[in-house]
Amino acid sequence: MQRRFDKRCAYCGRRPPSPLIMDHIVPVAKGGRHALANILPACGDCNGHKSDLLLVQWKQRPTYPRGR
Repeated sequence: MQRRFDKRCAYCGRRPPSPLIMDHIVPVAKGGRHALANILPACGDCNGHKSDLLLVQWKQRPTYPRGR
């Protein structure tokens, strides 16, 4: 999966100095599955900001990393 995104965060596009983290698009806490189709590579900042929000909820918040 990281190769598909060129080792960049799927959300902000950065290549972080620390390893990317597996993020569930639909959080497991909200009924998402732990399956490849529901996982994207994310940097620690984006993963922390997204927390257990659905992707559509997170994109509507002012903390969403637009244009980093």
